[in-house]
Amino acid sequence: MDASEKLGEINEVFKLSKKLKPEITDKFLSFMESTLGNGSLDVKAKELIALSLSLALQCEWCIPYHTAKCLEAGCSEEEMIEASYISAIMAGTPALMNVKIMADAIEQLKNK
Repeated sequence: MDASEKLGEINEVFKLSKKLKPEITDKFLSFMESTLGNGSLDVKAKELIALSLSLALQCEWCIPYHTAKCLEAGCSEEEMIEASYISAIMAGTPALMNVKIMADAIEQLKNK
């Protein structure tokens, strides 16, 4: 899995969605941005939650996306691993095995 490739695929999906349904896409992206922005929880905490859920739901696009967002928010690898164990508690060992996707994404994105 190439993290940059998955991030590119996410951009392609939203580009297509915006072309076909611009109003809905804009509203969705606005909702996502405001939900994941600073609020009662800071961006770092929200991205750790989103990463944990991505691992639990086993989304091959969400994992590198929220790994990148965690790195942008200043999360350490230790914090991301700790969040991954929360996904394992809630979703079992398959969620923990997705840490490999996250670790690969960390390595690829940190070396850009």
